[in-house]
This record gives sequence, C-alpha cells and structure tokens, in this order.
Amino acid sequence: SHSSPISHLFPVTRIAASDDETETPQKMSDSKSLTYTAAGDGAMAFERLLLRFETMVGNCDRELRKFNEVVLTLGKDHASAKEHYANYQKCVKASEARMAKVKGSCRDLNDGYSHCLTDATGPEGQGIMSCLPMLQKFVACSEKALGNPP
Repeated sequence: SHSSPISHLFPVTRIAASDDETETPQKMSDSKSLTYTAAGDGAMAFERLLLRFETMVGNCDRELRKFNEVVLTLGKDHASAKEHYANYQKCVKASEARMAKVKGSCRDLNDGYSHCLTDATGPEGQGIMSCLPMLQKFVACSEKALGNPP
C-alpha cells in the first residue's frame, strides 16, 4: 500500500490538538510529546503547515478508499474497480512527480527539519516547537518549488 507522501519527508506524520475544545489551557507535563493539548497554538501551526504541505504534494487517500470500496462491493475484476485503480495510480504518479520537485529544490531544508526533530526530541532537546521555524521555511520552499504562492 502507498503511504502518504508526507510520511517520507517527516518522521512525524500527524500532530493533533485535543478534540476537546473546552479544555482549559495548561502547561504540558512532557514538552517533548508529539501530541499537544488545546493550549498548543504552536501545535495548531504545525498541524496547519503539515496539512498545507500534504495538500500541495498530493494525498491519494480518497482515491485509494474509493478503489477499496469498489473492490469490496463489486470485486477486483469489475470494470469500475479497474477504473478506480487507474485513478489511484494517476494520483500517485502526480504526487510522486510533485514530491520529486520538492526534494530537488528543498532537500537541505527537509534534512535540516528532520535533524531538528531528532535533536528536539532527544534527551537534551527543547521539544519539537523549536523546529517550527524550520518547518515554515521548508513549506515555503516547497510552495515555491511547486509554483504555489505562499
């Protein structure tokens, strides 16, 4: 199965705020945690940037889900299943092409961000929020590489 293109670039695939919007802001007991409470405005910025990047590069989850639904209901040999599989493959190829552009233009920033995450979550690390500026630079570079204004 093909994973999201973002998972190849980021050691962390999802950073989510709490679903409980009523939660009162509080200091995290573990500043290195990859999950934040609703208090984490920075975590929300991370989430928005990661989603922006994934949207730019392309996420084929919808196409894969449609293909799987058809296979489960009509069987893999049905014409509709073959059509949905072709749509999924087209999406994956387009996503890979966009990812190649990003890697070609922004490899140093991606590597810097990955190293920042490793250091930030290590024993002497300051927590991943210290990597937000690097992520912002990487996403801006990705947008430029793909011809999308920031």
